[in-house]
Amino acid sequence: MAGAIVSIVMENLASLTNEESNHVSIKPTLEEMYKVLKEAEQSNDERASLRIAAIREAACDLEDVFASYLLKEASKRNGSSMKIIPKRFACICGAVDLYMIDSKVKRILAPLLKECTDLIIYGLADLIISLAGRPREPSESVTSAQIPSHNQKASPQICQVIERGIVGLEKDVLDLAEHLVKEENSPRVVSVWGMGGLGKTTLAREVYRHNMVRQHFDCFAWVCVSQNFQSRDVLEVILTQLISATEEQRRELAKMNAQEIARRLCTIQQERRCLVVLDDIWTCEAWNSLNVGFPREETESKILLTTRNKEVALHADRDGLYEARPLTDDESWTLFKMIAIPAPEESISEKEVLGKKMLESCGGLPLAIIVLAGLLACEKTVEQWKTVSENVEAYLRGDSHFKSQYEGTSWVLALSYDNLPERLQICFQYLGNFPKHYEIPVKTLTQLWMAEGLIAPISSESAETMEDASYSYLNELVGRCMVQVVKHSLTGNFKTIRLHDLMLELCLEKAKRENFLHVVNSSEATETQAASSNKVRRLAVHLDRIGHEFPPPRDKRHASLRSLLFFVRGHYYSDIYRNLLRPLCKDFKLLRVLKFEDMKAESEVELPSNIGNLVHLRFLSLKNSEIKRLPSSAANLVCLETLDLRCVEWISVKIPNVFWKMAKLRHLYLPLNHRVTEKLSWATLHNLQTLVNISSQDCALNDLIELTELRKLVLNAREPTEFKTLEEIMEARSITLNHLRSLSLVTGNGNGDIPTHIVLSCPHLLKLQLYGRIKEFPEDHQFSDLTKLTLEETDLQDCHIRRLEKLTNLKVLSLRMGAFKSETMVFSEGGFLQLEFLSLLGLCELKKWTVERGAMPSLYKLHIGYCWGLEAVPDGLQHISTLKKLTIERMYREFCNRLGKEGADFHKIRLVPSVTITNIR
Repeated sequence: MAGAIVSIVMENLASLTNEESNHVSIKPTLEEMYKVLKEAEQSNDERASLRIAAIREAACDLEDVFASYLLKEASKRNGSSMKIIPKRFACICGAVDLYMIDSKVKRILAPLLKECTDLIIYGLADLIISLAGRPREPSESVTSAQIPSHNQKASPQICQVIERGIVGLEKDVLDLAEHLVKEENSPRVVSVWGMGGLGKTTLAREVYRHNMVRQHFDCFAWVCVSQNFQSRDVLEVILTQLISATEEQRRELAKMNAQEIARRLCTIQQERRCLVVLDDIWTCEAWNSLNVGFPREETESKILLTTRNKEVALHADRDGLYEARPLTDDESWTLFKMIAIPAPEESISEKEVLGKKMLESCGGLPLAIIVLAGLLACEKTVEQWKTVSENVEAYLRGDSHFKSQYEGTSWVLALSYDNLPERLQICFQYLGNFPKHYEIPVKTLTQLWMAEGLIAPISSESAETMEDASYSYLNELVGRCMVQVVKHSLTGNFKTIRLHDLMLELCLEKAKRENFLHVVNSSEATETQAASSNKVRRLAVHLDRIGHEFPPPRDKRHASLRSLLFFVRGHYYSDIYRNLLRPLCKDFKLLRVLKFEDMKAESEVELPSNIGNLVHLRFLSLKNSEIKRLPSSAANLVCLETLDLRCVEWISVKIPNVFWKMAKLRHLYLPLNHRVTEKLSWATLHNLQTLVNISSQDCALNDLIELTELRKLVLNAREPTEFKTLEEIMEARSITLNHLRSLSLVTGNGNGDIPTHIVLSCPHLLKLQLYGRIKEFPEDHQFSDLTKLTLEETDLQDCHIRRLEKLTNLKVLSLRMGAFKSETMVFSEGGFLQLEFLSLLGLCELKKWTVERGAMPSLYKLHIGYCWGLEAVPDGLQHISTLKKLTIERMYREFCNRLGKEGADFHKIRLVPSVTITNIR
């Protein structure tokens, strides 16, 4: 992977310097070095490994030299406050004599070139490196391995298996579900135990979702425990889920001590039927520390836990033991075939022979089968399958040390990793930053990859964006079953992902060996690191209540820190967070990535005025933190690509007019509650794709409509007339936002009008959210691409529903409070042909809803909540064979009783596999 690191360094240096800066000839050196590394990395020679590591570190040191020098020059040219910094540091390099850093570069290159020469001498490469100043032949371009395009989505079969993964588990799920709902002589705790990769969490998740379980229990909580945890925080998370805590309640819970939370948790489990899942408990001590939150007295509440340790299961409750089993040969083949050979093909018989032979090495472990099948799904020919089969044998017939290292599922995980293109190996290692069981938001991940320079540059002639390329990288990892998809967006894309525990272990092992990233657990004061002399360039800090020194130490190891990600566990407040950023801005000026989310203190967290020192920043996120102002020095952050200021809603954040200086900005998220010191200017932001929570009062509307590259826009109008002014400008200038895919228009309190012309000026919308009255709803042909529609306070009538029914690509429809104001609503035959998800929330005036036969033939999920006038679920629901999930929330008991087995409406929903009724009123 060192070759890929050198390739990325070359790209980053190109962004720091310009073509005229030839005083130090580095690019040819790095290109030749890249070739040497590509050859050397094929060797398992220990001497080669040490030299490869030295070359990798030296290449990164080169980048540090240039970045530090440019930072110094920027400060010198603009004074200590650095009030003005050029758009690109290339401006500085073009004017400054680089001979000043020539000596530093040569000191780095000299040992680096010796390492490359040694590699050649050892016969690990056949290149001759000559750096005596002689003319060079044009070098080969260094490009990343081919990655599928954004349009090549992962197989639906693969995604389904990863998300559900219930092949061979059907009977186990039913047995466990019946065990949990059994009321007499049933254990309080049911434990699923077995080795890693057996599917314990998958089994528990399917039981948790089972219709029988959802109907039996009133409240639910799921928490991942793992090895490093604070019992108080885990109990708080459980209580938060069981009571569906509001933000105010979360703030109250954050102030409680462990005993208070435990008492309240016991009380709710005695008063109501609760199901709590404790996933991945490692020790008996861990169980003992959590058991104080569960009542010892007789109760109808139950606990389902998963563990790799049988002793833990026996200690929790000897009567509730359930051992996870491996899949049979037939079940293994079924699961394997779903992923590796999803469609019939001519060579299936040959592949079947090879596949079944390789499956023998998986031992019926679902994780091993899924990962092996994901690897083979990317190999289309029989010859490629034979090569993989030979590699499997090579991994398994190694020496005794190798076998001990790659027992269980580890061998297939390592094989799958080694088969990744080098760029994907780096992107996969980057996932090691995130805590165990963490749901990783896909948008955030792709923005981080871009900021780190992990995505190969896109040709200027390509229609693909860097965001598209990032998603393609992730798509490839999903297709290879290296990551698990947790949630899909309602339009079908990946929304959140996570790593299996064993995948995370592999990820951290590889990252440690490559010195790629370091992880610090604040409560344990432990760090995943290589030798202490190695420099730390990427650091993830996992914070909890018991913290040591939060900021990285100011030593030589951390002096070149480029990426700093903070992860806060639980919902709590700490005054330590208030001034945490101040030393970071002073001591770590080479930072490119700073994720400072969920930081809350009794008085607001202070964003220091010297934030502008971090001029290399490409990604800055303060999401969900209590920040009261953005300092004016933020104007210095001219390299920013992503800026997320979506702070907590109860604080009004002061925003200066600084964004116009951030010409590279691609994604800007403003606080929902903010005030500006002067009108914000957008005139220079030609790369901006995302603009969220902007008010038309905050900016010059003429600037706003010039942002023609926007993909997502969330626009708020504080006064009813503001949207009318915007409409007039767009009409006068014939503005069309052709790239916009997601639009949200919100009138202050829903009382204003939303002009139709603004919506019609965005002809390729996929998502549309309207909060306010719309008098003339557009024709269906004007919204032919629309897949998701959310309406609130729109005052729709029956005629509008008939128009919505004709939207041919609409998959998601959410009608919220005030969206539809009539006592009756009819969905006609043949209407909503593609609709998969429907939510009716807060339609208080609706009394009768009719669904004609043939309406919504593709509906998968239906959510009804707070519709207190609705008398019953609609006639016609029983004819929708595709309906799999029905959720009823906060409805009157009379309405809910009709859905019981003896109820008048049970026949309408009896074939729906999952019916969930919560918070009965």
